[in-house]
Amino acid sequence: MRNLQKADGNRRPLLLVGEERDALWGGTRISRLQGKKEHRIAELWALSVRDDVNTKIAGSAQTLADYIKEQGGDTVAPTYTPDQPFPLLLKILDADLPLSVQVHPDDLYAKEHAGSLGKSEMWYTLHAEEHAEIIYGMKEGMTAPLFAKAVEEGRTLEGVHTEKIAEGDFYYIPAGLLHALGGGITVAEIQQNSDTTYRIYDYDRTDKNGQKRALHLQDGLAVLRPYGEEELTFARYEAAEEEPSADTLADTNRFRVRITAEDELFCDAAEKYFRCVLALSDLTISGGGTVLEVPRFGAVFVPAGTGAYTVSGHALVADTDCLFEKQ
Repeated sequence: MRNLQKADGNRRPLLLVGEERDALWGGTRISRLQGKKEHRIAELWALSVRDDVNTKIAGSAQTLADYIKEQGGDTVAPTYTPDQPFPLLLKILDADLPLSVQVHPDDLYAKEHAGSLGKSEMWYTLHAEEHAEIIYGMKEGMTAPLFAKAVEEGRTLEGVHTEKIAEGDFYYIPAGLLHALGGGITVAEIQQNSDTTYRIYDYDRTDKNGQKRALHLQDGLAVLRPYGEEELTFARYEAAEEEPSADTLADTNRFRVRITAEDELFCDAAEKYFRCVLALSDLTISGGGTVLEVPRFGAVFVPAGTGAYTVSGHALVADTDCLFEKQ
């Protein structure tokens, strides 16, 4: 985490300190991959600007929210103000056991019913056991009313579509798509900055107090919608103005995600808009007169105004340029 060169007052990339969270489905793979003492981590919130989880800047008591407020909203985008929700949330998830079968609302439903942003997200697979599967939508031909009937009759899993998953696979999960990680899977998750989740099925599990976790059938079934394969592909690249490059995993109306290679230098610029970098390996980021050594699963906020920067190592680079350009 060493800052090898001071920035002489320019805006520069900022290394953040992630926050660990546990859940009954979590495993120990995150701690092992980081080379730390083994302990259970279900979610590592690597970059979060929220009241409940606000990641700090490494080597400082200052949070990223503090920095944006102090330096100004133009560290994010020209039209952004610090009282607005920050648009992205970056996590690492380790599912030792399956997650609940769930769905997220879009912006309109979430604003009306939860007072939050909607939640579209993307998974990049870091590890998957040999027979690991995800739930990714409903079975072909299944409509929302038919699925609601299956849920009512206790046949939820009969209506889901499953897919085998392997390291390096990536999936875009738009609001309204039924989904769940199976056991034995670790993913990096880029998502809208929302924690609004509607659980539809949770395997009748109980927490440490013997209580079943709440289900949200009314809201979940209200926002659930079928997606065809072509529709999902279109949604993943709906904001792209030309053929996406090989390093573009998603280019949506909510965020864009690109991937950097271990053995190639990734060159980019944060001029009018910020960038977020999530390290999938130990890597180096240079920009704004600063060189950062970033540990595996560390996140870096690159403020707008930093200008040119480079990434040497394996990472996901996320931005929300299109979101602000539409305003």
